[in-house]
Amino acid sequence: VARSNSQLHGLEDRSAMLYGSFEGFTTDASIVAKGPFDFITCNPPYISAGKAARMQNTVGHEPSLALVAGDGGYQAYRAIHASLAVNPNVLTQGGCIGFEIGKGMERGVRRIFEDWKE
Repeated sequence: VARSNSQLHGLEDRSAMLYGSFEGFTTDASIVAKGPFDFITCNPPYISAGKAARMQNTVGHEPSLALVAGDGGYQAYRAIHASLAVNPNVLTQGGCIGFEIGKGMERGVRRIFEDWKE
C-alpha cells in the first residue's frame, strides 16, 4: 500500500520502502547505508493482548504479529525509542519519525519519548 501511494503521488524517486525490526533498524547495515533519513514512518502493533481477545471479531482476520504488542500495547514504541537512542543519526538533523498509535495511547507514547526532541 505504501509503495502504491508513493507512486500515486509521484514520490517514488524521493522515498524508499525498507524493511527492518523495531529493535534494530538503527543498526541494521542495509538500512543505515541508505540514510540518514528525513522521515521514518511505521505502523507498529499497538493492541494489548487483552484488548485483542475482546476484539476477536474485528481483528481475527489479521495476523496477531501485526496487531498485538506486549507491555499493554507499548512494546513496539519502547523498542523504537531504544533503537533511536542507540543511533539517533539514522535521522537527518531535524528529521522525524511518525507512527500510528491506538486511541487513548497518546499520553503513554509521549511519556516513552519525553526525552526526544519534537
